[in-house]
Amino acid sequence: MAFDIRCLKCNVKLVFDDPPVPGELIECPKCGTTFPAPALALAAAENKAAEVKKPTHVPKKVRPKERVHFSSPLLLLIVGAIMGILFGVLSVWWWWLYKAGKAEDMLACVPDTFNVIRGVNMKAMANYPKMKPEQEKFFDNEAQSVYVDVAKALDITGENSLHYFVSAKEAGKANTPTLLLFLTRRPFDPGKLGGGSVTAYPGRRQAQVVCPTDRIIAVAWGGNDGAILNAVAANARAKPGDGMHTKVGTAGLMAIRGHIWTIIRPVGGLQNYFKTSADMIKEDGAMKVLMDTFAGSSLLATWTSFGSGGVRFGAGMNCADKDTAKDLVKDMKNGPMGKADESEPPHKLKTVFNFLTVHKEFLQYLEYHSSGECAYLISKIADPEKARDALNTFNSQHRATGGGGGFDAMRGAGGGGPPGMDDRRR
Repeated sequence: MAFDIRCLKCNVKLVFDDPPVPGELIECPKCGTTFPAPALALAAAENKAAEVKKPTHVPKKVRPKERVHFSSPLLLLIVGAIMGILFGVLSVWWWWLYKAGKAEDMLACVPDTFNVIRGVNMKAMANYPKMKPEQEKFFDNEAQSVYVDVAKALDITGENSLHYFVSAKEAGKANTPTLLLFLTRRPFDPGKLGGGSVTAYPGRRQAQVVCPTDRIIAVAWGGNDGAILNAVAANARAKPGDGMHTKVGTAGLMAIRGHIWTIIRPVGGLQNYFKTSADMIKEDGAMKVLMDTFAGSSLLATWTSFGSGGVRFGAGMNCADKDTAKDLVKDMKNGPMGKADESEPPHKLKTVFNFLTVHKEFLQYLEYHSSGECAYLISKIADPEKARDALNTFNSQHRATGGGGGFDAMRGAGGGGPPGMDDRRR
C-alpha cells in the first residue's frame, strides 16, 4: 500500500511503498535535504489501512423491542370481557337444556298408552301476548278453570304461576280419561292435596288429582282415573328410564323445544291413523316417498315458536332408520315442494293443507333436514297476522282426536272434545 510524505524544505511529495519507521532518515531526491521520518507516518498508515478494510455495508442497529406494560385496569377489563363471553355461552347452553328438561319432566309422567300429547311453554308464551289465542287452543277455558281450582287449594297465587301445561289423551278409544299436567314456577306443598296419593278433585265430580312432586299437578277424569293417576304418580316420582320422554325419539325431543307442540303416536286407537292419512294424499300419486315413509312412521310431531323474526314452524317424523330419513329429505328437496317460492304443492296436499295455496312465504323459507332417524321440515312467516292459517294447521286442536279419520280431523270443525284436547270452551 503506497504511503506519501512531504519534504520539509521543498514540499515535494515523496511516495513510499511501505511507511518508514518513525525517526528513520529520509533524503529528498529533489533538493537533497535529509530529515527524519515523522512519528505521524505510522499512525497515518494504520488509519489508511483501516479505512481500506472498513466494510462497505454497515449493518443497521437493531433497537431492542420495547416491552408492553399493561395497566391493572386494562388487564382486569380484558379478563372480565373473556369471562363475560364464557358466561354468556354457558348461560345459553344451560337455558337450552333447562327448557327442554321441563318438557321432559312432564312427558315422563304420561302413561305409555297415551297417543296424543300437546304442550305449551306458558312461561315463554307470556312474552308474546298477541299469541294468546294460540295457547288457548290447548290451555282453554276449562283447563284454565281446573288449574285455578287446584292452585287455590294448594295456595298457589300469582297470575303467572304456571310454567308449563301438557294435555294428553288415549285418542280413538272410548272411556279413557283426559290427563292435564301443570308445572308450576315455584314449589308448593303437595301435602295440602294428600301428597303423592290420588284424591278427589276439589272443583269437579268424578275427577281426581295427584301431586307427584312439589312442582307437578296431574288431574284426570273421564275414565279409569285412579289407575291412570297412580301410573302418573309413579312415573313422576321415579322419572323412569323407560318413560314417555324416552319413547318420542328425535322428532319428539325436537318438538318439545318449541313454544307450542303436538306429538302423535300411532298406537292404540290411532294405530292406523298415519296409514289412513297417507292414503288420502296418495290418491293422486303425489309425493309417494313421503307418504310411504309417513305410513310406517312411529311418531309425528309439529311445533311452532315465536320471536322477533316472526313465527317459526316445524314438523318431523321418526323413520325406520337414519338412511330412510336421509332418502326422504333428498326426495323432498328434488320434488315439487323443494323449489322455494316456485314450489307447486300437489293438488291433494293443497286440499288437506289449504294454507299452502296462500302462503308463498312459507314455501320460500321451507327447508328439509334429517337428524338421526328423524326427517323434518322447518319454515317461517314473518308477520304473525298473516300466519293464522298455518298456525291453525300446526296448532290444530282437532288433529288425531279419534274422529273423522286421517288428516280430515285437522280441518274439521271439532267441538265437544275434552278440555285441552279439542275446541275452546267459551
